[in-house]
Amino acid sequence: MKLTLNMILDETAESGATLSGSKSTADRELSGFRIASGILGLLDPSYLYFIDSSLSAVAARQTETICFAVSGGNAETLPCNSAHSALVFPKEISTLSIFSLLQSIWDKYANWELDAMNAILSKRPTQEVLDKIAFLLINPFAIFDEFQAMVYKAGFIPDNTKGSIWEVVLTKGYTPPEILPIKERRVVDAHNRLDKPPHLYKANLADHEENWLMCGLFVHGHFWGTMGSVDVATPFTQGQMTVACHAKHLIELALENEFEIGDASGTPYYIERLLNGYDISRHIVEYHLSHRRWASLGQFWMIRFTHIGDMPVPGDALEKYLPHIKTIQPKAMTVIYEQGIVSIGRVDDQKAADKDIETLLKRFGLISGISMEFYDFMGLKHAYIQCKAALFCGRATLNFFSDNYLACLKVALSQTTSLKSLCHPGILRCLTEDGNRGREYVDCLSSYLSNGCNLAATAQKLHLHRNTLSYRLERMSANLGVDLRTCDDNTLFILQFSCLIADTALHGVICNQSDST
Repeated sequence: MKLTLNMILDETAESGATLSGSKSTADRELSGFRIASGILGLLDPSYLYFIDSSLSAVAARQTETICFAVSGGNAETLPCNSAHSALVFPKEISTLSIFSLLQSIWDKYANWELDAMNAILSKRPTQEVLDKIAFLLINPFAIFDEFQAMVYKAGFIPDNTKGSIWEVVLTKGYTPPEILPIKERRVVDAHNRLDKPPHLYKANLADHEENWLMCGLFVHGHFWGTMGSVDVATPFTQGQMTVACHAKHLIELALENEFEIGDASGTPYYIERLLNGYDISRHIVEYHLSHRRWASLGQFWMIRFTHIGDMPVPGDALEKYLPHIKTIQPKAMTVIYEQGIVSIGRVDDQKAADKDIETLLKRFGLISGISMEFYDFMGLKHAYIQCKAALFCGRATLNFFSDNYLACLKVALSQTTSLKSLCHPGILRCLTEDGNRGREYVDCLSSYLSNGCNLAATAQKLHLHRNTLSYRLERMSANLGVDLRTCDDNTLFILQFSCLIADTALHGVICNQSDST
């Protein structure tokens, strides 16, 4: 990792080191340090050169501007008009100590960057990555989305933040627009939307002044949000601002690694986090929903639009379909996600008629999966899973999860365990040994249990003579080894669930499953 003299000065301040010479040279990125002795030849400006004070006059005559670490000198060691920069150590510090100190500083920053990069490449949780990035930043920082809602915070936040912007952000979960006059806010927002290094802004708050360090964050070349810090622990130094610049690039890498932004073009960050099932503060969600005059608790619905078989929709087609779907559902929140289109709406708002949606879907060759109504916006992921399950199990243009509930349940069970293992062995034997007759007996049992073990109601539903039904149920009782008239509730539940598994839609699956499934 490359360092600057200002960064090294922060690390050596306790030793009494001082900086002299050119300020611009002190901000130059240095690849490492070298020891220079004797008559100095042509030096490489991309390195820090460690010299004895006796060579300072010779060093000052270098044609290239150079960064030096000077042992045994004072602030006047180099000529004041020199274009060079020098980190000057007191006489009482030995050459060996300075050398060891410089080596440890370079190792410290290199390990910091390597540790953060390894966490990013290993796809560690974003919060864990940000905690590693915050290690060398003396003041804590926060990450805000494009609407100034706080998404993450990292670093040590002092207990007493009263009067600071931190107090407001930690309480509300976002930066209130009214915290700054409108003209200043526009200037700050415009600057943050430029892909530039972190900059300082002096804010005059109600209780006291404070310095904000801010910069825009860009993911895949697009503005994503901002990084912000406040001098609540210690004033910002030029060295810390350079460290923040390195942190900015690491944070952007972490955000790129967290999401496939390309699949969610135009999808608000908080929606994407909820759909992915990541943690996010309810305060932040409430802040965003308040702009639509929504609240996180209410009655909501969700629809996913995609191709048959939930096949990905090409990006250019998504952009074409999106405005049409928004037209028939103007009050819904409609976004692109996972190469499909997702609409989220409130039950209280007018919802497009099913026939309008169906007409649109047929026009574009799309199908939809529709969740059950849900009551907490924080549960978007569960509603989204319902939409996808309905698309997988349904065969219509409009596929309601509630209409396909049993099919979705069976598919979910079959993906986690063998359906045979959940089915009563006696019912399996009827299906495999008695052929079609066994299936008739299982259907009779299923209907009998669904009708609350009412013999007359079951016979009427199946259009069977009561004696025929009684005979079949007696045969099933014998095969199962239970008395259907006296068995307990737990046994009745096992039998009823086993009949659901063995219904006609899954006969072929159950009878043909291998023993290993």
